[in-house]
Amino acid sequence: MRKEYDTYERVEKISNEADLSFEEITYRTCDILGEVMEEHLMDIQKINFDFGSLAVNNPERMAKIMAGTSGSGKTERILFYILPKMVEKAQKQGYRMKCTPEEIGTFLSVSFSGIEKVCILQANYETGNLAIRVKPKEAFRTLAKSIILLFGGKVDE
Repeated sequence: MRKEYDTYERVEKISNEADLSFEEITYRTCDILGEVMEEHLMDIQKINFDFGSLAVNNPERMAKIMAGTSGSGKTERILFYILPKMVEKAQKQGYRMKCTPEEIGTFLSVSFSGIEKVCILQANYETGNLAIRVKPKEAFRTLAKSIILLFGGKVDE
């Protein structure tokens, strides 16, 4: 399941396509994140969430779990890999960022985590504001627009 869930290679391929604009890279990356999340809300997402909650509440257990893993998590790999490329591409296109790269990186990380949490809770536990159904693809598309705006770009209304 983890191999299917790993989005890093797909995002890396997109970010290395020289002819793609900053906007295209941003939209495509967020589309991948949304698609993969939708595919795995009921399996790997739920498992990661449940074990993560257990680990956070027991630091010793967390240390044991993390000792058995290699490298950083998928989200961090994507964020720290793609963000510098996004900054470079945006600057080449003449964008003037509205925040520092660090602020944008923090925003991306927190936004990803928030989308993930809400979608997992709604899909698996039917909790949260059930009047508002959060769909990963749509939430990540909105995140893409937010990123473009933070970089000083424009989005279609």
